[in-house]
Order: sequence, then structure tokens, then C-alpha cells
Amino acid sequence: MPDTLKLADRPEAQTPFEVFVKTEAASGLLLFLAALAALALANSPGSTSYFALRHFEISLSAGAWMAHATLQHIVNDGLMAIFFLVVGLEIKREMLAGELASVKNAILPFAGALGGMLFPALLFVIFNLGRETLSGWAIPMATDIAFALGVLSLFGSRVPASAKLFLTSLAIIDDLAAIIVITVAYSGHVVLTNLACSAALLGLLFVLNRLGVKAIWPYLVGGFGVWAFLFGSGVHATIAGVAVAGTIPVLSKIDPEKFQRIGTVKLRRIGEATAHTLTPLIDGEQEQAIKELESVVRQVQPPLITIQHLLHPWSTFLIMPAFAFFNAGIALNETPFALNAMTVGIIVGLVIGKPAGVILACWLAVRMRWTAPLVGVTRMQWGGIAMLTGIGFTMSLFIASLAFDSQSLVDTATTSILIASLVAMSAGALLLLLGSRKASVRKDPVIHQIVHR
Repeated sequence: MPDTLKLADRPEAQTPFEVFVKTEAASGLLLFLAALAALALANSPGSTSYFALRHFEISLSAGAWMAHATLQHIVNDGLMAIFFLVVGLEIKREMLAGELASVKNAILPFAGALGGMLFPALLFVIFNLGRETLSGWAIPMATDIAFALGVLSLFGSRVPASAKLFLTSLAIIDDLAAIIVITVAYSGHVVLTNLACSAALLGLLFVLNRLGVKAIWPYLVGGFGVWAFLFGSGVHATIAGVAVAGTIPVLSKIDPEKFQRIGTVKLRRIGEATAHTLTPLIDGEQEQAIKELESVVRQVQPPLITIQHLLHPWSTFLIMPAFAFFNAGIALNETPFALNAMTVGIIVGLVIGKPAGVILACWLAVRMRWTAPLVGVTRMQWGGIAMLTGIGFTMSLFIASLAFDSQSLVDTATTSILIASLVAMSAGALLLLLGSRKASVRKDPVIHQIVHR
């Protein structure tokens, strides 16, 4: 039975999961600023320019072939596929060798994620049953990992590392469920030919994986092909990112033991070459040894981690803010907010249903002795963590854009999501502030592993 999430004894080293957490937390402020800028521009004298930029159309042609899309669609249907690829890579890494690799370790965040999805969806359905807005039932199911971790990071060591790991794991599971929902519920009319081509290309990537192909470029090129065919199939193209992530190899070209042997030889050569030169500049022999060492270093890094390190900063600091900028801007004077079935369903779902579902599901899991509670987390902090899951934002906005054909409904849903996310963020921060422990915890705690009693 898992005990809890505890601090590591090592002071400096960081796992890929820790880096992922810190990067997501750092992007929270940028997301907020992007959304704020979009709202300000959409309600300023320059609103015409903002909406013209959002709907600016770019065309590409080659012979008889031609494609065109607005900047907003390029971000939503194109760049967001890279975001989903990064999410897919993190899910795969966590499930194979990370915090979710053990079923026992994953029970608490899985229970929280499940309750946090079912409760708000049920509340939305209750308010919208029999109405055209029922198609938005999945909007309040989502959690924005960047915003949630960004708020949590403001409290530093006053919030236990176990809380950060729990919230991150819950949000990752939440993202996986949202991806499944998008695939099943929000795909249009399916063009079987394109879907078959996409599946065949995806199968080829799996074959390359099984054959031991570790080069990155075949997966990136093939991944673009999977996206292109999905784009024309009716299945939402961003799902290609997650599908391709499943084909990326997790094994490196050389194992760590071989790397250590080869690396030792290369370092010795560099040392010997240095001992025979009087100049501070490297000579030809040293340069060759360094290049060989660099090649070995690249080969010991698994392709999955390499691609994640390459794309995660772009996804976090460019793509997600761009999505927020192009989707959060609504003209409030043209979209008057009113309490109706949809707005109430979204706000109540995110602000009440989401945290209530998380708390009740986790309580039940602990009560049934399927898992153990987090150590060092007070009830007030638990409430704050649960409230932060009500920050829907990015994924909620994305689902809203798929759920409704009417732009007025999308704008109204966007307003409701922004209000609900702001309320959840403020309430969560207040509860965490009131519940933060006075006893000092080691500065900058390192999330290490789930240990057993």
C-alpha cells in the first residue's frame, strides 16, 4: 500500500517529472497575461485589429492543390497538435517509468480525476438536459495544469511536495480523459479513406519502433502525415499528437552501462590530449574526442525524452499562450453575460462540481483502504488543491470551440469559463493561504517518489 509522496534526500538532481512540473508552473503567469491581453484588445478601440488578426487567412497552394485557414484555426487545429504530442509523451513516460507506473501509486490521483470529471459533467447535464447546449457537457471536466501549478507554486515550501505531485498526476490523467472525450464525442463526419491512411501511417511508425529505429526524424515526419490525414478525416486532428506519442521509442540507442564505458574512454582521451598541449584552445585531437563524446551523449538519451525536451518549452511558452490569446478575446459588450442553463452548468460544474468530485472520490478511495492519504496536507490545503482543479481554461476553451457551431455560444461559454476559472483560482489560493503550515519545510522541495510503509 503506498504511503505518500516524500522528499528526496538528494539536494540538486531533478527528474524529468520535476522539470515538467516547474515548466508548467512557470507558464501559468504567461497564460494569464495572454488571456488578459486578448480580453483587453477585444474590448478596446483596437478591437477591430484584434479580430482581424484572429481571422487573418493564410493560403498555401501547389498546382491544383490549395489549403487555407485563419490564424486561429492554425493555432487550434495545427499548433495544438504539438501541445497534445507533449502531453502524450508525458503521459507515456509517467505510465511506463514515472509516478503513474504503479497502479497502487496512481489510485489516489486517478480517483480524484475520475470524481472531478464525472461530478461536473453530471451537473452540467442536469442543468442543460433537453437543450441544444447539452453538447457542452464536457466543458467543466477539464483542469488547466499550467494555471493550477502556477498558483500552487506561489506558496513554495508552505505547500508539501506531495500536494504538487498529486495535483500534477491528477491533471495528467484529466488530460488523457479529455483527449478520449474529444476523440469520441467531438469528431465530425468521418472520411474513412483519410482515416485509414492515417491509421496505416501510424501503424508504420509502430513498426519502426518495433524494428528498433531510434532516429527522431522518421517519427516527426510520419507524425505530420498522421496529422494531415486526420485533419481531412473528420476526427479532430490534434489527437494525432497523442497517437504519435505512443509510437515514440522509450529505449535509447545505447544503454547506460555501455555509455559509461565509452564515455570513460572518451574522457580519458580528452584528458590525455589536454596534457600534451600548451595552448588554452582545443586542438584537433581534443575536438574529435569531444565530438565523439557528444555523439555518445545523444545516443544514450531516449528519443521520447529528447523530443519532449525539444518541444515542451515551445508548447508551454509559445503554443499555449498563443491559444489563450486567440481564444480568450471576447467583446463583452457584444456578448452580454446572463445566467442561463449553459452558464450555470459551466460555472457550477467547475467551481462546485470539480472540487466536490475530487474530494469525495479521494475520500472514498482512502475510506475503502485502496490507498493512503497525502501526509502533511491539512484539510484546508486539501480544499485549496481541489478548488484549483476547477481552473478549466485551456482545455475547457478548447472543448467549447468543438462543442458549439454558434460563435455566440462559444463566446458565452468562454465568458463562463473565464469567470469560473478566476473564482476557482481565487478560492483555491485563499484556502491554501489559510491552510498553509507554519512549520518550515525544506526550501524548494524535490518531488522524488512514492514510497511504501
